[in-house]
Amino acid sequence: MSDAARVERNDGCRSQAATAGVTRYSSARCEAIAWCDPNRLEQVLTNLIGNAIDAMVDAPVKVLTLEAMAHDAAGPEGQSQVRIDVVDTGCGFGEGTAAQLFEPFYTTKGSGSGLGLGLTISRDIVREFRGELFAVAQPGGGARFTVTLPGDRTPVPAGAGVRIAEEEST
Repeated sequence: MSDAARVERNDGCRSQAATAGVTRYSSARCEAIAWCDPNRLEQVLTNLIGNAIDAMVDAPVKVLTLEAMAHDAAGPEGQSQVRIDVVDTGCGFGEGTAAQLFEPFYTTKGSGSGLGLGLTISRDIVREFRGELFAVAQPGGGARFTVTLPGDRTPVPAGAGVRIAEEEST
């Protein structure tokens, strides 16, 4: 059985975003429990955040947003769900690219900048948790990657649950 994931504020991601020139790094706090391996969830989120930062390298406005929330829709086995979104203002992607994003060895990065395995591995990790990873192009540019994971309907004690940085830096 998986552990309950508690994702804390990750100053490494904030530092990486600042180094890449991200002008705003914001996130929302959520009191919910996702049933998964916290270390592997961190691997998925680190990949998604890294991809978002890479996608914003030439963007005039660089905004990275992380949101975690208890999700009303029931999962495949009727359990509650936790939803985590990673949203960027980068170059986005077209319909043709969207169909290939999760294929092994497909990459939009230049030669030598990626193997095209990060999203495939991330999706497979999330599926091992009985969750799903989706990608949607944002209107006007950018992308939204959404992770859904099995959650717990029981009340969450104060200080527990999925938690991503509370403050916003500008």
